[in-house]
Amino acid sequence: MDNIAGLESEIRQAELECLEKYRQGSIDAPILFRACGYSKDDTAKKRAGPMVFVASEESPDRIGDVIALKGWELDAFRRNPVLMFSHDRAIPAIGKVPKVWAEGKQLLNTIEWDEEDVLAQRLKSKYERGYMRAESVGFRALEFEENTNGK
Repeated sequence: MDNIAGLESEIRQAELECLEKYRQGSIDAPILFRACGYSKDDTAKKRAGPMVFVASEESPDRIGDVIALKGWELDAFRRNPVLMFSHDRAIPAIGKVPKVWAEGKQLLNTIEWDEEDVLAQRLKSKYERGYMRAESVGFRALEFEENTNGK
């Protein structure tokens, strides 16, 4: 467990360094990732229609960071709402995100799997059977404050 905490600490430090370089204007806004999303429907049974996920919510993540819901700029994503496997751009999209919206303090989205893609079929099955329950978001922090009250 200490190895995980140490790795998370190293990742956080690297992110803070990149964000500071962005604040100074020496680099573009870095892409950050958070595995904070989870399925709104925790049942393992198949259902008709797209799966609904909480992509992000305005609450501290594992390392104490909070993404303000009002800060999400989704126009570019809505123009190309693809679902990537593990944020890997080298692997073709495994689905699309036909709908993304705010509800309360949560950013919600639906997933429509590419039924012709073998990997997408396997992953969809894992979600339906309850072996996978979360998704991860990638974002660029355009405005930020260091959270000194977090972990």
